[in-house]
Amino acid sequence: MKRGYIRLSSTGPSENGQRAALAAAGVDDVTVEARLKAGAPASRRTPMRDDVVESLQPGDLIVIASPGCIGVGRADVLHALGQIAAAGAGIHVVSADATIYWSQEAVSAAMFAVQAEAENTQWRARHARAARAAAGETHLIDVVRARSDVKALWRDVRLTVADIGRRTGLSRSTLYRAFGPRMKDGR
Repeated sequence: MKRGYIRLSSTGPSENGQRAALAAAGVDDVTVEARLKAGAPASRRTPMRDDVVESLQPGDLIVIASPGCIGVGRADVLHALGQIAAAGAGIHVVSADATIYWSQEAVSAAMFAVQAEAENTQWRARHARAARAAAGETHLIDVVRARSDVKALWRDVRLTVADIGRRTGLSRSTLYRAFGPRMKDGR
């Protein structure tokens, strides 16, 4: 049985485009994943997809318009592929006209590679921070935290983060890393 899956995102293909692709592939049974708030934990980003995958039987296919429609990141996609493989099902990607059946071993190997890459990235970052500290360099976040003018702006709830960024030349992410979430009472 073919089960269509559509994941809506602000940057991906439109719902109509995905529906047209699935219809062209002969898929009538379609589940649509609503746009979820950015920053939602990975476990809550694709509940409809997880329901579809749990309902798969051996030999079934989950059909998607393009590869990016199956998940929201490398680990999430690999998780979905692992679940599909465990069900004995496959995935058909309309844009590539390709049907893929994964084995649990292949998914495990890919997850291992992702974990190794993340660990190596952490090691490099830790080494770079230590080297900067040894050279006497100060981290940008420490400099920002020490600036009383930026602290005062951050506490002024009448200002948006964009306003503070324009006044100080600092990015939104730098401000949040330096000071954390803004409090309604200005703390």
